[in-house]
Amino acid sequence: MYNNKFRFALSIFWIVLGGVLMILSVLDIIDGTMFSGLGGGLIAVGALQVFRWTKYEKDAEYREKVDVEIGDERNKYISMLSWSYTGYAAIIIAAIGSLIAFILKQDELNRYLSCTFGFMMIIRYITYFIATRKN
Repeated sequence: MYNNKFRFALSIFWIVLGGVLMILSVLDIIDGTMFSGLGGGLIAVGALQVFRWTKYEKDAEYREKVDVEIGDERNKYISMLSWSYTGYAAIIIAAIGSLIAFILKQDELNRYLSCTFGFMMIIRYITYFIATRKN
Protein backbone atom coordinates (compact mmCIF):
# COMPACT_ATOMS: atom_id res chain seq x y z
CA MET A 1 0.00 0.00 0.00
CA TYR A 2 2.75 2.45 0.89
CA ASN A 3 4.89 1.43 -2.07
CA ASN A 4 3.46 4.19 -4.20
CA LYS A 5 5.51 7.08 -5.58
CA PHE A 6 2.37 9.18 -6.10
CA ARG A 7 1.57 9.12 -2.37
CA PHE A 8 5.14 10.15 -1.59
CA ALA A 9 4.92 13.02 -4.07
CA LEU A 10 1.56 14.04 -2.62
CA SER A 11 3.08 14.14 0.86
CA ILE A 12 5.86 16.41 -0.41
CA PHE A 13 3.18 18.61 -2.02
CA TRP A 14 1.39 18.94 1.36
CA ILE A 15 4.63 20.01 3.01
CA VAL A 16 5.31 22.62 0.31
CA LEU A 17 1.71 23.89 0.36
CA GLY A 18 1.82 24.15 4.16
CA GLY A 19 5.07 26.09 3.97
CA VAL A 20 3.64 28.48 1.39
CA LEU A 21 0.53 29.07 3.53
CA MET A 22 2.64 29.76 6.59
CA ILE A 23 4.93 32.17 4.72
CA LEU A 24 1.96 34.02 3.22
CA SER A 25 0.34 34.31 6.64
CA VAL A 26 3.56 35.57 8.28
CA LEU A 27 3.88 38.22 5.54
CA ASP A 28 0.21 39.23 6.16
CA ILE A 29 -0.74 38.51 2.55
CA ILE A 30 -3.49 36.20 3.79
CA ASP A 31 -5.28 35.93 7.16
CA GLY A 32 -2.57 34.75 9.52
CA THR A 33 -4.69 33.14 12.22
CA MET A 34 -6.44 30.55 10.11
CA PHE A 35 -3.96 29.78 7.35
CA SER A 36 -0.87 29.57 9.55
CA GLY A 37 -2.55 26.80 11.55
CA LEU A 38 -3.68 25.08 8.35
CA GLY A 39 -0.15 25.35 6.97
CA GLY A 40 1.32 23.87 10.13
CA GLY A 41 -1.15 21.01 9.99
CA LEU A 42 -0.31 20.30 6.35
CA ILE A 43 3.41 20.31 7.12
CA ALA A 44 2.89 17.91 10.04
CA VAL A 45 0.71 15.52 8.03
CA GLY A 46 3.08 15.57 5.06
CA ALA A 47 6.12 14.99 7.26
CA LEU A 48 4.46 12.07 9.07
CA GLN A 49 3.47 10.47 5.77
CA VAL A 50 7.00 10.89 4.38
CA PHE A 51 8.38 9.34 7.58
CA ARG A 52 5.97 6.38 7.31
CA TRP A 53 6.73 5.86 3.63
CA THR A 54 10.49 6.02 4.23
CA LYS A 55 10.24 3.56 7.12
CA TYR A 56 8.14 1.23 4.96
CA GLU A 57 10.73 1.34 2.17
CA LYS A 58 13.78 0.76 4.38
CA ASP A 59 12.54 -1.62 7.12
CA ALA A 60 11.58 -5.08 5.82
CA GLU A 61 10.09 -6.16 9.16
CA TYR A 62 7.87 -3.07 9.33
CA ARG A 63 6.86 -3.59 5.67
CA GLU A 64 5.79 -7.17 6.40
CA LYS A 65 3.84 -6.08 9.48
CA VAL A 66 2.00 -3.35 7.53
CA ASP A 67 1.25 -5.67 4.61
CA VAL A 68 -0.21 -8.28 6.97
CA GLU A 69 -2.33 -5.65 8.74
CA ILE A 70 -3.63 -4.28 5.45
CA GLY A 71 -4.57 -7.73 4.16
CA ASP A 72 -6.14 -8.93 7.44
CA GLU A 73 -9.90 -9.51 7.11
CA ARG A 74 -10.52 -8.65 10.76
CA ASN A 75 -8.93 -5.21 10.34
CA LYS A 76 -11.00 -4.59 7.22
CA TYR A 77 -14.16 -5.53 9.12
CA ILE A 78 -13.28 -3.25 12.05
CA SER A 79 -12.54 -0.41 9.65
CA MET A 80 -15.87 -0.81 7.87
CA LEU A 81 -17.67 -1.04 11.21
CA SER A 82 -16.07 2.16 12.47
CA TRP A 83 -17.02 3.95 9.23
CA SER A 84 -20.61 2.81 9.62
CA TYR A 85 -20.76 4.01 13.24
CA THR A 86 -19.29 7.34 12.14
CA GLY A 87 -21.96 7.67 9.49
CA TYR A 88 -24.72 6.78 11.94
CA ALA A 89 -23.40 9.31 14.45
CA ALA A 90 -23.22 12.05 11.79
CA ILE A 91 -26.80 11.38 10.70
CA ILE A 92 -28.11 11.39 14.27
CA ILE A 93 -26.18 14.57 15.15
CA ALA A 94 -27.53 16.34 12.04
CA ALA A 95 -31.10 15.29 12.88
CA ILE A 96 -30.85 16.35 16.53
CA GLY A 97 -29.12 19.59 15.56
CA SER A 98 -31.88 20.32 13.08
CA LEU A 99 -34.52 19.84 15.78
CA ILE A 100 -32.64 22.06 18.22
CA ALA A 101 -32.18 24.76 15.55
CA PHE A 102 -35.92 24.55 14.79
CA ILE A 103 -36.80 25.00 18.47
CA LEU A 104 -34.38 27.94 18.76
CA LYS A 105 -35.81 29.53 15.57
CA GLN A 106 -32.46 29.36 13.75
CA ASP A 107 -33.97 28.98 10.28
CA GLU A 108 -30.76 29.03 8.23
CA LEU A 109 -29.00 26.51 10.47
CA ASN A 110 -32.14 24.36 10.54
CA ARG A 111 -32.31 24.36 6.74
CA TYR A 112 -28.62 23.48 6.45
CA LEU A 113 -28.81 20.61 8.95
CA SER A 114 -32.08 19.30 7.51
CA CYS A 115 -30.62 19.24 4.00
CA THR A 116 -27.46 17.57 5.31
CA PHE A 117 -29.54 14.95 7.11
CA GLY A 118 -31.67 14.31 4.01
CA PHE A 119 -28.65 14.14 1.71
CA MET A 120 -26.89 11.65 3.99
CA MET A 121 -30.00 9.48 4.14
CA ILE A 122 -30.29 9.50 0.33
CA ILE A 123 -26.63 8.50 0.01
CA ARG A 124 -27.12 5.76 2.60
CA TYR A 125 -30.08 4.23 0.76
CA ILE A 126 -28.35 4.43 -2.62
CA THR A 127 -25.23 2.74 -1.26
CA TYR A 128 -27.38 0.14 0.53
CA PHE A 129 -29.15 -0.80 -2.70
CA ILE A 130 -25.88 -0.90 -4.62
CA ALA A 131 -24.31 -3.13 -1.94
CA THR A 132 -27.24 -5.56 -1.86
CA ARG A 133 -27.72 -5.72 -5.63
CA LYS A 134 -27.22 -9.21 -7.00
CA ASN A 135 -24.76 -9.50 -9.85
